[in-house]
Amino acid sequence: MKGDTINRSGVHGTQGIPSPLNTPGARWETCSAWTDSSNNLWLFGGYGEDDNGYGGNLNDLCKYDIGTNEWTWMKGSAFIDAQISYGIEGVPDTVNDPGARRSYTKWKDTQGSFWLMGGFYYPSLIFSDVWKFDLTVNEWY
Repeated sequence: MKGDTINRSGVHGTQGIPSPLNTPGARWETCSAWTDSSNNLWLFGGYGEDDNGYGGNLNDLCKYDIGTNEWTWMKGSAFIDAQISYGIEGVPDTVNDPGARRSYTKWKDTQGSFWLMGGFYYPSLIFSDVWKFDLTVNEWY
């Protein structure tokens, strides 16, 4: 449907703006993915290629619109190794950010929010935190 077959660097574009040129870049290892109520596909983090072509842990949140065949970069960094920013527990905020990670568990609740728990950051960090992404405000809790 879209994208190159191997070793593609990310081209995130501008946050919140869909484009036929946008792509989150090649991924390997595990990353979380969800489908929203409009049948858009969502991808978070994992291990892959950033916009500079470097491989590492990512925390980008990208939406793929099946109808338009376009990616939109929604949250997180376009580069590897983004740091965690916890903010105030239970309060959505633009500064909240789960940070770069891979190999974690994810869910979607009945209100359509995305959840993830834990993860691994090479070489030795293992997380036990729980995060909620609310699509209505485009923010992490």
